[in-house]
Amino acid sequence: MKSKVYEEIKEIWNGPENKLSEVLDAKAAISALINIKIFEHPKLFNLLIDFSNSIPIR
Repeated sequence: MKSKVYEEIKEIWNGPENKLSEVLDAKAAISALINIKIFEHPKLFNLLIDFSNSIPIR
């Protein structure tokens, strides 16, 4: 996944799509990598779940 993020970031400057599309692709790849890393660390996952549950929804 790290290599996918790296490739998406490189494509911002010389990818086949326009710059905005390439930035959005890179953002999606980075978000996916962050989610994978969170789920790999149960303590971090539980901390974030507890934090999100403590925020009152209006």
